[in-house]
Amino acid sequence: MSTKKRQRDIILYALVSAIMFRKSIVKKRIFIAIDVSNEVKSEVADYINLLMREFPNLKVNWEKAEKLHLTLKFLGDTEKKLN
Repeated sequence: MSTKKRQRDIILYALVSAIMFRKSIVKKRIFIAIDVSNEVKSEVADYINLLMREFPNLKVNWEKAEKLHLTLKFLGDTEKKLN
């Protein structure tokens, strides 16, 4: 095997290993929150839809209505490696 091919194979192996390692880490956002009623979620979702129509070029990741809640305290991001 040529030196260049061996170097290329080592680099490819390192890249694949790094990608697989990153995929084995689960990120969690830990917080204390209060769930809100479906009626509140629906009203907020309607308002979000209005904002999305009014500001179509705004780069925002809007949450889905079923994920809406009232955060009391954000505890932080964590990473957990999957086995």
